[in-house]
Amino acid sequence: MTSSAPTLQIRLDDLRDPRIEQFMEEHLQDMRATSPPESVHALDMARLRQPDIRFWTAWLPDEAAPAPGRLVGTGALKHLEDGHAELKSMRTDATVRGQGVGRAVLEHILGQAVDLGYQRISLETGSQ
Repeated sequence: MTSSAPTLQIRLDDLRDPRIEQFMEEHLQDMRATSPPESVHALDMARLRQPDIRFWTAWLPDEAAPAPGRLVGTGALKHLEDGHAELKSMRTDATVRGQGVGRAVLEHILGQAVDLGYQRISLETGSQ
């Protein structure tokens, strides 16, 4: 994000805001439309609410949107085993792609992963 851009707020989220469900449904639809069925590893809302998942949202201030603003990014961390987690559910709203939101969310999650004691982070891309 450029220095003139509004401050991005990244927070650990409880997934109660209905805007998150809509955002993640769009993510699932995109994954299904662009990937072979065996390569769709995106998690649905029920799975994102499981205790082995930590989920973060990124918000930009927006006077037209209810607090905390406009949802522009997400990312999650799934516990696999001691010291090892998997990055999940990374998504950036199309209107802000290329502005550093994805990078900010990724850096935040990786910092949190270190704080949580993870030494290894995996990413399943679905590629062969």
